[in-house]
Formats: sequence, structure tokens, C-alpha cells
Amino acid sequence: MAKLNFKNGSRFCYSVKEINLKDFYDKAIEISEYNDEEDYIIELRLDYLIGKGVNFTDIIDCINLISKSTDKQLIATIRSFEQSGNCIVDNKTYFSMIELLYNKAKVDAIDIDYCMYEKKKKNYDELLGSKKTTIITYTSFDKIWNRDEYLSLYKTLVKTSADVIKCEIKAHNMDNVKDMMDTAKESIELFSQSKKDVVIIAVGRLGMLSRVMHDYTNTKIVYLTAYEYDSIPHGELDMVHYNKYKKMI
Repeated sequence: MAKLNFKNGSRFCYSVKEINLKDFYDKAIEISEYNDEEDYIIELRLDYLIGKGVNFTDIIDCINLISKSTDKQLIATIRSFEQSGNCIVDNKTYFSMIELLYNKAKVDAIDIDYCMYEKKKKNYDELLGSKKTTIITYTSFDKIWNRDEYLSLYKTLVKTSADVIKCEIKAHNMDNVKDMMDTAKESIELFSQSKKDVVIIAVGRLGMLSRVMHDYTNTKIVYLTAYEYDSIPHGELDMVHYNKYKKMI
């Protein structure tokens, strides 16, 4: 395993969201065979397995089997319902899972929820190190943000122990998207000085714009869907729609 690198610019990422171990493994392998030459990442959304009667040690075993079967880099993510995820988990259990992932799972990166990080900041800072890339994700779906609030948020997140700072914020209108994109671009120097990479995602019906504008915002990971259903209203894109919208800008 190796830490994520973005020497060649932004990298596409496909997410696995199956709810049982067999389908989870099969989907990860299917994604890994999309294109041997393309340098994309696979995100393992473990919150879709948690609470489904699956033992977490079995999830770790499944991850390691996936890692053994592909050379694609892997991100392990656990997101609660409160942060648009798919599981209920308390702070203590969440940290225990992250600890197991960091020490036992053959993944290249771990995506940690910012709210969970803040509640046990000292524990996370002591745990996290050079073995794996740490992504810390801040999510917001209710309030409408202004430019000053975006800049303040970035300055807060840059102080964490993350290697990659990720913001998922709902875009309520085009002005929201513009503010998000512009302030992200303005913050490039701040992030470069801290040697942190940034991922900015607008979620909601306008979320597709943040994907196709990733060069403008310096976003390093571009999340695409690997599923057949039309998820465009929710801000996810498959490669066909990505290329379509890219040409429109």
C-alpha cells in the first residue's frame, strides 16, 4: 500500500456501496477492471455494510482480499446518517473502527468525518501518521454559506492532521456554486503552504458542476458513480455524463 499521490493532477474515484460482503467484493473487482491503464481510485463505503449484521473483522478481511486482487488504490470511508452516510455509529465505536482500518486494513487512505474527528481529536492525531493518507471530510446540507464562511472553514480544516481536506456542501443556487468554486481557488495558496490537498464537492442538483470544474478549484479527487441508475439530480456523475458536462463549460 502507498499514500495517495496527485503528481499527475486530479484522479477519478468510483465508490462501492453494496450491502453484503459478497456483492461488495464483486463490485470492487468489477470497478477495478474498468480500465487497467486509467489511474483511478476505488472508495469502499463501509457504512453500507455496518449495521447489516456483518462483523467488522470480516469487513477488514474483505478489504484485504480486494487489495490482494487489484492494484488500484483504495479509500475506506465510514459516514453516518447525519453526514449523508448509511449507518448509525457512536463516537467510541467509530474511532475503534478507524483504528482497526489504520492498523489492519490494506487501504491507501481513510476518510474520517470531521465531526467525529473533533470529538476525539487527540486520539486521532496520535493514531494517524505516515502509513496511510488521511482524508478529513466536512459536510453541510442545510445552511447557505457565504464567501467569508467558506474561507473560515478552509482555514479551520487546514489545521487538522489531514493530508486531504474534503468539503461536501449543498449548493442551493448558482451563486452558492460560484462562491464555493471561487473561494476554493482563492485558498489554493493556503493549502499549498500546508502541503495539504483539497477536495471540494457541491452536493444536490448542482453538484455536477463541482465535478467538471475540478481543474479550476484544484480538487484532487473527482467522485463518479459506478452504478447504472440516473443519479445526476443527487450530484453524482458517471463518465458519460461527466464528459458531456465537461464539454458544456
